Amino acid sequence: MQTPEIAVTCCALYYYRWLFNSTMRALLFTACTAFVFSAAPVYAQKKLTQLKLQSTLDSLYTVEATLYQLWAVAQGDSARTRLERKLANTLERHQLRVQALTTTYGFPTYTMVGQATSRRFGALVLRYNRFPEFQQQVQQLMAKEVKKDNADDITYATLTDVLELRAGRPQVYGTQLAYQGTGLVVREPLLDPAKVNKRRTDIGLEPLEDYLKKQKNKHQPKHNIK
Repeated sequence: MQTPEIAVTCCALYYYRWLFNSTMRALLFTACTAFVFSAAPVYAQKKLTQLKLQSTLDSLYTVEATLYQLWAVAQGDSARTRLERKLANTLERHQLRVQALTTTYGFPTYTMVGQATSRRFGALVLRYNRFPEFQQQVQQLMAKEVKKDNADDITYATLTDVLELRAGRPQVYGTQLAYQGTGLVVREPLLDPAKVNKRRTDIGLEPLEDYLKKQKNKHQPKHNIK
Protein backbone atom coordinates (compact mmCIF):
# COMPACT_ATOMS: atom_id res chain seq x y z
CA MET A 1 0.00 0.00 0.00
CA GLN A 2 1.38 3.39 -1.01
CA THR A 3 0.60 6.49 1.01
CA PRO A 4 1.52 10.18 0.47
CA GLU A 5 5.12 11.14 1.12
CA ILE A 6 4.51 14.82 1.70
CA ALA A 7 5.68 14.60 5.29
CA VAL A 8 9.11 13.26 4.41
CA THR A 9 10.29 16.57 3.03
CA CYS A 10 9.85 18.33 6.35
CA CYS A 11 12.03 15.81 8.15
CA ALA A 12 14.49 15.70 5.28
CA LEU A 13 15.11 19.41 4.98
CA TYR A 14 15.15 20.37 8.62
CA TYR A 15 16.63 17.39 10.40
CA TYR A 16 20.16 18.57 9.67
CA ARG A 17 19.40 22.12 10.77
CA TRP A 18 18.57 20.62 14.17
CA LEU A 19 21.90 18.83 14.33
CA PHE A 20 24.09 21.67 13.14
CA ASN A 21 22.22 24.82 14.20
CA SER A 22 20.07 23.61 17.12
CA THR A 23 17.21 25.83 16.01
CA MET A 24 13.57 25.50 16.91
CA ARG A 25 12.62 25.53 13.23
CA ALA A 26 13.76 21.97 12.95
CA LEU A 27 11.41 20.90 15.70
CA LEU A 28 8.60 23.00 14.28
CA PHE A 29 8.83 21.31 10.90
CA THR A 30 8.86 17.93 12.57
CA ALA A 31 5.57 18.98 14.08
CA CYS A 32 4.33 19.78 10.57
CA THR A 33 5.37 16.28 9.62
CA ALA A 34 3.18 14.84 12.32
CA PHE A 35 0.13 16.70 11.07
CA VAL A 36 0.60 15.35 7.56
CA PHE A 37 1.08 11.80 8.81
CA SER A 38 -2.17 12.03 10.71
CA ALA A 39 -3.94 13.42 7.66
CA ALA A 40 -3.08 10.42 5.50
CA PRO A 41 -6.07 8.33 4.41
CA VAL A 42 -7.42 5.90 6.96
CA TYR A 43 -8.90 2.71 5.63
CA ALA A 44 -11.50 0.42 7.15
CA GLN A 45 -10.04 -1.54 10.01
CA LYS A 46 -11.02 -4.29 12.37
CA LYS A 47 -11.80 -3.45 15.97
CA LEU A 48 -8.72 -1.96 17.63
CA THR A 49 -7.08 -3.94 20.38
CA GLN A 50 -5.40 -1.20 22.44
CA LEU A 51 -7.80 1.70 22.88
CA LYS A 52 -6.17 2.90 26.11
CA LEU A 53 -2.78 3.06 24.40
CA GLN A 54 -4.38 4.90 21.49
CA SER A 55 -5.80 7.52 23.85
CA THR A 56 -2.47 7.98 25.64
CA LEU A 57 -0.48 8.43 22.44
CA ASP A 58 -3.01 10.86 21.00
CA SER A 59 -2.82 12.89 24.21
CA LEU A 60 1.00 13.08 24.12
CA TYR A 61 0.90 14.05 20.47
CA THR A 62 -1.65 16.81 21.11
CA VAL A 63 0.41 18.31 23.95
CA GLU A 64 3.52 18.53 21.76
CA ALA A 65 1.63 19.86 18.75
CA THR A 66 0.07 22.59 20.89
CA LEU A 67 3.47 23.68 22.19
CA TYR A 68 4.84 23.87 18.65
CA GLN A 69 1.91 26.02 17.61
CA LEU A 70 2.36 28.34 20.57
CA TRP A 71 6.05 28.70 19.80
CA ALA A 72 5.34 29.49 16.15
CA VAL A 73 3.16 32.49 17.04
CA ALA A 74 5.07 33.64 20.15
CA GLN A 75 6.03 37.32 20.17
CA GLY A 76 9.41 38.39 21.51
CA ASP A 77 12.62 36.56 22.33
CA SER A 78 11.78 35.98 25.99
CA ALA A 79 8.47 34.33 25.17
CA ARG A 80 10.10 32.10 22.57
CA THR A 81 12.95 31.16 24.88
CA ARG A 82 10.48 30.25 27.60
CA LEU A 83 8.52 28.03 25.21
CA GLU A 84 11.71 26.47 23.86
CA ARG A 85 12.67 25.38 27.36
CA LYS A 86 9.18 24.09 28.06
CA LEU A 87 9.15 22.18 24.80
CA ALA A 88 12.59 20.66 25.41
CA ASN A 89 11.52 19.51 28.88
CA THR A 90 8.26 18.14 27.50
CA LEU A 91 10.03 16.17 24.77
CA GLU A 92 12.39 14.64 27.31
CA ARG A 93 9.53 13.59 29.60
CA HIS A 94 7.47 12.29 26.73
CA GLN A 95 10.35 10.28 25.32
CA LEU A 96 10.67 8.40 28.60
CA ARG A 97 6.91 7.83 28.65
CA VAL A 98 6.78 6.67 25.03
CA GLN A 99 9.76 4.40 25.58
CA ALA A 100 8.05 2.81 28.59
CA LEU A 101 4.89 2.30 26.56
CA THR A 102 6.92 0.67 23.79
CA THR A 103 8.53 -1.67 26.30
CA THR A 104 5.08 -2.68 27.55
CA TYR A 105 3.13 -2.90 24.31
CA GLY A 106 5.73 -3.12 21.54
CA PHE A 107 5.28 -1.04 18.41
CA PRO A 108 1.73 0.40 18.25
CA THR A 109 0.51 -1.07 14.98
CA TYR A 110 -2.52 -0.21 12.86
CA THR A 111 -4.47 -3.10 14.36
CA MET A 112 -3.63 -1.98 17.90
CA VAL A 113 -4.26 1.78 17.78
CA GLY A 114 -5.37 2.61 14.23
CA GLN A 115 -3.49 4.14 11.34
CA ALA A 116 -3.69 7.76 12.48
CA THR A 117 -2.39 7.07 15.99
CA SER A 118 0.29 4.70 14.72
CA ARG A 119 1.54 7.45 12.43
CA ARG A 120 1.43 9.94 15.28
CA PHE A 121 3.58 7.59 17.30
CA GLY A 122 6.07 7.61 14.42
CA ALA A 123 6.02 11.40 14.34
CA LEU A 124 6.71 11.49 18.08
CA VAL A 125 9.68 9.16 17.71
CA LEU A 126 11.13 11.22 14.84
CA ARG A 127 11.22 14.24 17.17
CA TYR A 128 13.36 12.47 19.76
CA ASN A 129 16.70 13.08 18.05
CA ARG A 130 18.46 13.17 21.40
CA PHE A 131 17.59 9.51 21.93
CA PRO A 132 18.99 7.60 18.94
CA GLU A 133 19.04 4.27 20.77
CA PHE A 134 15.29 4.45 21.26
CA GLN A 135 14.78 5.47 17.65
CA GLN A 136 16.82 2.46 16.58
CA GLN A 137 14.68 0.20 18.75
CA VAL A 138 11.50 1.51 17.15
CA GLN A 139 12.95 1.17 13.65
CA GLN A 140 13.71 -2.48 14.26
CA LEU A 141 10.21 -3.13 15.61
CA MET A 142 8.68 -1.35 12.64
CA ALA A 143 10.62 -3.43 10.11
CA LYS A 144 8.57 -6.51 10.96
CA GLU A 145 5.24 -4.69 10.87
CA VAL A 146 5.85 -2.83 7.61
CA LYS A 147 6.23 -6.19 5.86
CA LYS A 148 2.75 -7.09 7.13
CA ASP A 149 1.29 -3.71 6.06
CA ASN A 150 0.65 -3.03 9.74
CA ALA A 151 2.84 0.09 10.07
CA ASP A 152 3.51 3.19 8.01
CA ASP A 153 6.06 2.71 5.22
CA ILE A 154 6.91 6.42 5.03
CA THR A 155 7.70 6.66 8.73
CA TYR A 156 9.82 3.53 8.56
CA ALA A 157 11.80 4.73 5.53
CA THR A 158 12.35 8.18 7.02
CA LEU A 159 13.47 6.84 10.38
CA THR A 160 15.78 4.35 8.69
CA ASP A 161 17.46 7.04 6.58
CA VAL A 162 17.81 9.45 9.51
CA LEU A 163 19.53 6.77 11.60
CA GLU A 164 21.81 5.65 8.78
CA LEU A 165 23.01 9.15 7.95
CA ARG A 166 23.53 9.98 11.61
CA ALA A 167 25.73 6.90 11.91
CA GLY A 168 27.79 8.00 8.93
CA ARG A 169 26.32 5.42 6.57
CA PRO A 170 24.44 5.91 3.28
CA GLN A 171 20.71 6.38 3.46
CA VAL A 172 18.66 3.47 2.15
CA TYR A 173 15.47 4.92 0.67
CA GLY A 174 16.44 8.45 -0.34
CA THR A 175 13.91 10.20 1.89
CA GLN A 176 16.40 12.77 3.16
CA LEU A 177 16.70 15.75 0.83
CA ALA A 178 18.85 18.86 0.85
CA TYR A 179 19.09 22.12 -1.04
CA GLN A 180 21.92 22.29 -3.54
CA GLY A 181 22.24 25.56 -5.37
CA THR A 182 18.65 26.55 -6.07
CA GLY A 183 17.05 23.12 -6.02
CA LEU A 184 16.39 19.95 -4.06
CA VAL A 185 18.54 16.86 -4.35
CA VAL A 186 18.75 13.54 -2.55
CA ARG A 187 21.18 13.94 0.29
CA GLU A 188 24.31 11.88 -0.27
CA PRO A 189 25.51 9.28 0.27
CA LEU A 190 22.80 6.95 -1.02
CA LEU A 191 23.23 3.20 -0.80
CA ASP A 192 23.57 1.53 -4.24
CA PRO A 193 21.54 4.15 -6.15
CA ALA A 194 20.82 1.73 -9.00
CA LYS A 195 18.73 -0.40 -6.62
CA VAL A 196 17.02 2.31 -4.60
CA ASN A 197 13.71 2.00 -6.46
CA LYS A 198 13.64 -1.72 -5.81
CA ARG A 199 14.07 -1.05 -2.10
CA ARG A 200 11.38 1.62 -2.18
CA THR A 201 8.95 -0.58 -4.08
CA ASP A 202 9.50 -3.39 -1.61
CA ILE A 203 7.95 -1.28 1.16
CA GLY A 204 5.28 0.43 -0.96
CA LEU A 205 6.93 3.73 -1.89
CA GLU A 206 6.88 5.38 -5.31
CA PRO A 207 10.05 5.57 -7.45
CA LEU A 208 12.61 8.05 -6.19
CA GLU A 209 12.49 10.10 -9.41
CA ASP A 210 8.74 10.66 -9.03
CA TYR A 211 9.10 11.55 -5.36
CA LEU A 212 11.91 14.02 -6.02
CA LYS A 213 10.00 15.64 -8.88
CA LYS A 214 6.97 16.16 -6.65
CA GLN A 215 9.06 17.71 -3.91
CA LYS A 216 10.85 20.04 -6.33
CA ASN A 217 7.49 21.25 -7.63
CA LYS A 218 6.17 21.78 -4.12
CA HIS A 219 9.20 23.74 -2.98
CA GLN A 220 9.91 25.97 -5.96
CA PRO A 221 10.70 29.56 -4.92
CA LYS A 222 7.70 31.84 -5.28
CA HIS A 223 8.38 35.05 -7.17
CA ASN A 224 6.28 38.16 -7.12
CA ILE A 225 4.23 38.62 -10.26
CA LYS A 226 4.33 42.18 -11.58
